[in-house]
Amino acid sequence: MDLTSYLKYCLGYVRLSQSGGCVKSEATAQELGASRLDLIKLLNSDLDGSVEEPIKLPLFTSLDPQKVPPEQLRAYNEERKIARSLEQLGADSRNYTFTKQLALRFGYFKISLPLNPTVDLEKEESEPEAVQGELPLETAPLMKELEFPLFSVQVDIIRNKSQFSLIVTDPAVEVHINELQEVLSPVTYQNLTKTLGEFEAQSGFNLPISDTTELLGFWDHVRGALALSKAQFDSDSFQLDRSKLVLSARSNFFLSDDLRKLTLLDPAELEGTALTAWTTSEDMNAAEDGEPHESEIFFPFPYDRYQARILSLLGNRASVIQGPPGTGKSQSICNLICHLAAQGKTVLFVSQKPQALKVVKDRLKTLGIPNLFGYIPSTAAGIINEQDEADGAGPALARVGASAHVANDRQKKDPDTAGIVAQKQQARATLQADLEREREYARVQKEFEGIQSKDIDIADPASFSTRASKEEVETLFQKRKMAGELNEAAERLSQSADFGTFDPSFQNVAWASGGIGQALEVLRNDWITFGPKGERPNRLFLWWAERGARKRAREAWGTLPPEIAAYVETLLSRQESRATVASYLGVLRDYALAKEARVQADVVLGEAEGLKGVLGLSEENIVRIHEVLAKGGNLGDVVESNQKIIGLKMAIAENLAQRVERAPLVDTMKKSTQKRSLSLATCLANRLQNRVAQAFRSGMKTRGILAQFGKAFNKAKKAFRTFHKLRSEPEQYQAILDVLPVWMMELEAASRLLPLKAGLYDYVIFDEASQCNVAYALPAMFRAKKALFFGDSLQMRDPTAQTKRNQAFADLATTYNVSDPLRIKATEGEIQSVLDIAAQRGIPTVALQYHYRSPAELIGFSNDNFYKQNGTPLYPLQHSYTPYQNSGRIMVVHQVDLALGKGIETSPRQNHAEALYIVELIKKIQNDPKLSHLSIGVLSFFADQARLIRESLEEAGIEVDGQKLKVAIIEGIQGDEKDIIIYSFVIRDPEEKRMYNMLTGETGDLRKDISAGRVNVAFSRARKQSHAVVSMAREQFPDGIWLKRYLSYAEEYGKPAAIEEKIKPFDSKFEEEFFAVARSTLGSGFIIRNQVPSCGFKIDFTITSQATGKSLAIECDGPMHFQDEGETVYVDSDMERQEVLEKAGWQFYRIRYSDWLEKSEAREDLMRPIQAALLG
Repeated sequence: MDLTSYLKYCLGYVRLSQSGGCVKSEATAQELGASRLDLIKLLNSDLDGSVEEPIKLPLFTSLDPQKVPPEQLRAYNEERKIARSLEQLGADSRNYTFTKQLALRFGYFKISLPLNPTVDLEKEESEPEAVQGELPLETAPLMKELEFPLFSVQVDIIRNKSQFSLIVTDPAVEVHINELQEVLSPVTYQNLTKTLGEFEAQSGFNLPISDTTELLGFWDHVRGALALSKAQFDSDSFQLDRSKLVLSARSNFFLSDDLRKLTLLDPAELEGTALTAWTTSEDMNAAEDGEPHESEIFFPFPYDRYQARILSLLGNRASVIQGPPGTGKSQSICNLICHLAAQGKTVLFVSQKPQALKVVKDRLKTLGIPNLFGYIPSTAAGIINEQDEADGAGPALARVGASAHVANDRQKKDPDTAGIVAQKQQARATLQADLEREREYARVQKEFEGIQSKDIDIADPASFSTRASKEEVETLFQKRKMAGELNEAAERLSQSADFGTFDPSFQNVAWASGGIGQALEVLRNDWITFGPKGERPNRLFLWWAERGARKRAREAWGTLPPEIAAYVETLLSRQESRATVASYLGVLRDYALAKEARVQADVVLGEAEGLKGVLGLSEENIVRIHEVLAKGGNLGDVVESNQKIIGLKMAIAENLAQRVERAPLVDTMKKSTQKRSLSLATCLANRLQNRVAQAFRSGMKTRGILAQFGKAFNKAKKAFRTFHKLRSEPEQYQAILDVLPVWMMELEAASRLLPLKAGLYDYVIFDEASQCNVAYALPAMFRAKKALFFGDSLQMRDPTAQTKRNQAFADLATTYNVSDPLRIKATEGEIQSVLDIAAQRGIPTVALQYHYRSPAELIGFSNDNFYKQNGTPLYPLQHSYTPYQNSGRIMVVHQVDLALGKGIETSPRQNHAEALYIVELIKKIQNDPKLSHLSIGVLSFFADQARLIRESLEEAGIEVDGQKLKVAIIEGIQGDEKDIIIYSFVIRDPEEKRMYNMLTGETGDLRKDISAGRVNVAFSRARKQSHAVVSMAREQFPDGIWLKRYLSYAEEYGKPAAIEEKIKPFDSKFEEEFFAVARSTLGSGFIIRNQVPSCGFKIDFTITSQATGKSLAIECDGPMHFQDEGETVYVDSDMERQEVLEKAGWQFYRIRYSDWLEKSEAREDLMRPIQAALLG
């Protein structure tokens, strides 16, 4: 298949899908004749929206329903029917904000056609029509009558009590000629399109219109074209003042016209554009491995590693960036736009959602960079305000002229961005090194504690190992043991009697000679045997007994020193009983033995000390060495352990000495990040300023073009259609592109305003690409060299693209030989977006996976059912919880009593009980001081229920402004988000399952994938809370529908574990000790959790203050390592891990293991900074 064939296929798709579009959309239209609406006055109204043109319903607005006169009742009921229709259209337009528009169609014409006319899509322009002009009377076919509006203008309905009025929201009058594609020949239709372009170029269809000449003049051209066809009509066929109010799909006329023009180009003219991505693999494999260095990334806004990977795709002809909800898609687009602009590239940023453009515009505006972008606001979108118009292309062009005259010396000097990045990298590396040292410290400390019992102080290990022997160590130990035993014996003897009287008498006795105690024991025993009997023996017997003792115990007497011998003689001469004298001798003996033991102990201990000195041992380690030997060890073991311990001690000391002060480094990293952002903004501003200056130096032509268009824009707020002139003057647009490199607009506006020039831009960026049909993307791709598609293929596709013309699409694909992957409507498949087709084509893709919007529980349903199953799980970074009242839940299921709405149900797709309950629920939320500041979104899968809820809220006096409080169906909220989402499921009986067939995902019907996308959108909008309002128990919901799955999920996960304290097994003694100290020190009022999952990691501890709601992430640095966490997210370092977690909002407090050990007696001091941070 060649590219031209694919373009023709897409054109055929557009024609098939648009065929009968006006007729189909008027099924719910409200006709407003000249008697109801002054059309000319409306078309001539003020463009600032302050003038409302009333819809004339005089009876309805002036009469009380109970006081209508009978003769006017019929007319009153007719007006009331119109009023109800207007109310319905107004409500539906708010429900379908992003996909449909409220339009006033006027200038209707009627024609008659033969039944089943055919149009050949392949007919060449130069080929004459086979049948033109008159129809032979004899073969006149059966005719069918058709009615088409020729013009329309976008409006909004305003109701003030019972008065309905219209205001114009877009000054452009749209001309509908698409319906004539199947009526006119290709040549005639092309000529009519050319005529329309001429009218557009003259701004003939811009409001205000006070004269209908231009409108009637264009009808003359249409009438002339119809005259060349088979259509039958007369002079009364056209009624300019006939009008209908219609809710229709957003118009794509200019897109389809661009597509038609592309089919007519020579294939060579398509080369070099992003279109070639559909048919060739050339320039489609430029993805680079790895991630770019921070110094190579020109992103002024914060970014994560997944977002940075986008840069690796920029060399491809086309690329896909899957951006699930809350993953920072818009911020990534902002960063990418800045990066490309800094490289001198031009960018076209388009979306079919004006909200997506506004979000990016507002974020880029915060940088304060002039001359960056031209913004074309969508005046039809209710979200656009006066500030958005002031930010538009007109004022931007006017500012360009002024900035061109800024002198070079007034321009800020380019900051040293590389130096800032290097400073940050150095601080990060230093912190990482400190963390690694702390981990090494913990490892060494643990090893040291394991062998600390073998810590033996050997002064000279080498000398000890060569001189010491096992026998010497044993002798040393025995001597020390003996000395100990002697001292113990002396102590025991000393405790048996009072020796105080002996010391003065015997202080000169040489106890070291020994034997005195033993000699006294011999004399004592002899006296007990031979001493005189009786209590008071006479002195003769005493003398005789002493002489006998001297003779019998001559040797013992000879041993006694003179002082002790004299003392013994005194004892023996005392006239006391033998037993008494023996006891005196026993005391003296014990005294002598004790003195001798102490002297001997001193001698032995002295010998041991001498040996200890020789061996080089400290006193306290002798026992340890002996234990080693007693266990069969040897002295080599002692030396080895000693040397190892010495090494560990040195390592511990070295790690402690190299510790750095972390606070300044952390501060440097934070400030460097901020400086980098400001630096990049300044550098980009300088480059853009130089670009403008260079453009102005190129000559007067550029200045003239800018002045011309800037002046035109300043004349009227909504004069941006002046850009239409650029379509026929590409060189003038190139001059504007030279000074404003980035342009942002809706997809349709790009075709309406921009020249159809190949490669006009370097890049085109599509946002919300899952909502974009590939046929409508092709013109923008032609205007660029490369394309990037941002979106989420698992979210909702464009609901306006639903069709059941299966055979017609299949035939079209067969005609142009389009394979299934590239088909907009694949065989037995669904309507596919440009994102789907790009993914199936195999276009290089990056997926954003960090989810920033909501906690894991709120995004978990979508994550489990869609993203994990698709192989791209989301890693939620948000950890802040806002429970509903005192429930502790962030997902709440409310079962209502159907009696609330009993007797007032008006539609099976309305549930008054749920609507009334939601009104009261919103009142509770808005009156809750903790919740009143939060935005609320109310969602239903049914437009009838959304309208009922909105009406119920307004009746209760609650303003539904779309910002603080929004009521919508699913199609009206994709791309939007609210703090609190309330769901109304409507279903009140299991038999009503048929209402939710579209949400079963099991029927295999046309809407299967589209419906799954709607479910994903619905259940991924909440930032802080979700409330499901139901009318029956979960068990009663029919099996198979998504609602039941969601209710089950909400019941199970609605109460986050993070709100309750739950301690898991600790990974280390450090963590266990920290928890014990934290719990005892902080006391009540603080929730402590450990092993807390976040961003795919596990945080050691989180501590939350129940008083302030503040949380801290506590990391116990040392024993554990983040790579032990076993999660799928990989980072290179602790600091990268911390940066990821800090982006999730965590504030870190790190505790060193070394500090923990050093402050073992004052660990409560380490808790004080934590407590202060949580309560401050």
